[in-house]
Amino acid sequence: MAKDKFNFISKLHLAASDDDMRPVMNCIHFIDGYAYVSNSYIVVKQNLEYSGVLDHDFLNGKSIHKDSFKEILGYQTATATEDGIECVDKEGRKAFFDYQDHGDKVPDFENIFQQHSIKSTEVIGFHPDYLKTICDAMYGAKDFGVKVLFNGVSKGMLVQVQEYEDQVAILMPMAISESLF
Repeated sequence: MAKDKFNFISKLHLAASDDDMRPVMNCIHFIDGYAYVSNSYIVVKQNLEYSGVLDHDFLNGKSIHKDSFKEILGYQTATATEDGIECVDKEGRKAFFDYQDHGDKVPDFENIFQQHSIKSTEVIGFHPDYLKTICDAMYGAKDFGVKVLFNGVSKGMLVQVQEYEDQVAILMPMAISESLF
């Protein structure tokens, strides 16, 4: 991240859902110092300490739509406020992005991560586009690579960037016919 840029560090919006029937999944959610995002097949968790967003404590309990998040990334400075995120670009132009209110409909993301323990497995299937989405959304994945920890054939895989351990993702497995192996 550039030293003079105070903003989010990665493209978390890429891991959000496009499903208009589940608008809560179209957002990045900020809970207890972390950003969470999911499209139902993957879940990404990133420590907000990695970001340069000013006053990020105001983000707790808030959500921002993925389209707004993508726009925010184009600004030089992003400052969290009680009502939304104020942004300023290099030329001094300002923009304001409102939070989304999803009430108690936000999934319990932390519970999803707590349910995953590491197990040995011989075969597991996953969609490669989802792994690419995780790598595109997580900070440092393209520079440092990722490690994948397995939780069994039918459970999600934990994906981590070694240099940023407080940032993890879960990739759900995909049923694959045994004849493909």
